[in-house]
Amino acid sequence: MKQNNCWNPIAVAAVASLLLGPLGGMSRAQEIAAAPSAGQSGLIVQGTGKVSVAPDIARVTAGVRTQDRDPKQAAQANAALADTVAKAVRGVGVADKDIRTEGYSLNPQYRYQEGKDPVITGYEVVNNIRVTVRKIADAGRVLDAAVKAGANVAGGIEFDLADETQTRTKDGALAGAVADAAHKAVVIARAAKAGRIDLVSIVEGEPVINYPRPML
Repeated sequence: MKQNNCWNPIAVAAVASLLLGPLGGMSRAQEIAAAPSAGQSGLIVQGTGKVSVAPDIARVTAGVRTQDRDPKQAAQANAALADTVAKAVRGVGVADKDIRTEGYSLNPQYRYQEGKDPVITGYEVVNNIRVTVRKIADAGRVLDAAVKAGANVAGGIEFDLADETQTRTKDGALAGAVADAAHKAVVIARAAKAGRIDLVSIVEGEPVINYPRPML
């Protein structure tokens, strides 16, 4: 598998809403339009902040599917195949702590005939494995190794941020959102010829993280 070493940045956006008041210079119409609740004079502004950073880890997913008439045999075969895939992934430098099962299922398989009750013909076991690759350039090699070792459920590669990077990035986006909202409040207050405004409360919106695919 050819691995492309060029990636789009991951964009993290945050939203902050600021409640400020009072705005003594506002007209009644302006008060009604901007008031946070009935009978309360004030101004609500919303700001956004965005930070774009390069991904620093990759998530590789691959799965193994086995079938057998006996559920125990299907499960045992699946465990053996999953172990083989895990060994192959470790062989290209992935640590044990970065390999985990993301989903596991054992389901009966049926034969359907018109006018008759379904008949169980066997069982299928699916084990989805998720691998964290700390060196992004190795993601393709890891997926190749998993497939060659027997992974037979469609997988892929996603690019992500390590936990500590996500925290710093979200903090930066949130700080930008607050600064954006505060700037808007000042501009609106000046345009409305308002007096002094004070910050009453801040409401944080849910951060939005855009995880793009690698650039082709």
